[in-house]
Amino acid sequence: MPLTLHHLGISQSERILWLLEELEIPYKLVKHTRAPALAPESLKSLPGNSTGKAPFLEDSDYGITLNESAAIAEWIITKHGSGRLALKPDDPNYAEYLRWFHFANGTLQPA
Repeated sequence: MPLTLHHLGISQSERILWLLEELEIPYKLVKHTRAPALAPESLKSLPGNSTGKAPFLEDSDYGITLNESAAIAEWIITKHGSGRLALKPDDPNYAEYLRWFHFANGTLQPA
């Protein structure tokens, strides 16, 4: 299983779980328990997790680690999605696709 998702409940990693399930991509889930100061030490100490937060993805197929949910979602769709849930840049609806792709991290995100 090439993908390992480090998950923290009630966080932006919920959307990554949803995406992996929607695309039916096998993955290993590592659940972390929220600490009183939010991000637990188990997340902060992961090599490559520069922010120490969830979601955090390890992709052994490509030898990369990645954080930030929008970046992780785009990575999964591009590298593992087999053309599903994405439009190509030359598609006439690509701009609208990008708007909705980033809607959750922009408009819906609490200020």
